[in-house]
Amino acid sequence: MGADRTVDTPVTIDFGGKKYEVRQINVRDYGEIVRYLKTLYIGEIGRSMRIAGLKEDKVIAEIRRLQFEEWGIKGKTNEERKRRWREKIAPLLSSDEAISYILYIALRKEHPDLTLEETQDIVANNIGTIDKLMAYVMGAVVEKPKNAAKVKT
Repeated sequence: MGADRTVDTPVTIDFGGKKYEVRQINVRDYGEIVRYLKTLYIGEIGRSMRIAGLKEDKVIAEIRRLQFEEWGIKGKTNEERKRRWREKIAPLLSSDEAISYILYIALRKEHPDLTLEETQDIVANNIGTIDKLMAYVMGAVVEKPKNAAKVKT
């Protein structure tokens, strides 16, 4: 896929003999992904606090505080934005849940009946090929993944 292709141009990927069309994510998708990651993060913090034995009112107060915390890439300086990305978002991107959700967003445009659970199965059964596909989906690379059957125009 050349650099002149748009993010609206899907590539066809073969997972276990079944073909799927995948698109790169756009800015709106990114916002949805960040909201999902925030939900994962807040849930993990709540679980950790409960395991640590904190009283439920303290757990609820922290969860509420986190819910209102700004998670975009906003900040007064470029360094502030980069720090927020490094501290909050980047660590969550490598989780299986995040990878599955990002792939789900990229697949659902062409496969609206596909569920998040089915996408999680795809990720679990294709561990070795997901990294390059994720780089493509996130727009980090402009060439199609090796297992892409064809580019649809």
